[in-house]
Amino acid sequence: MIRFDRLTIKAQEALAEAQKLAEKAGHQELDVEHLALALVRQREGLTQSLLNKLGADPA
Repeated sequence: MIRFDRLTIKAQEALAEAQKLAEKAGHQELDVEHLALALVRQREGLTQSLLNKLGADPA
């Protein structure tokens, strides 16, 4: 079991956003696609930095 209090604030925010995305889509489970989209949408964080270094445009 994941202890959410041991995750970084950004990780907690990403998981919360992923849950919202899953619920909005009518999905009963949070899946990797929800988490990936939540991570890409974070303005500040490791994902944006990595995508920029790879030359990817997440927009």
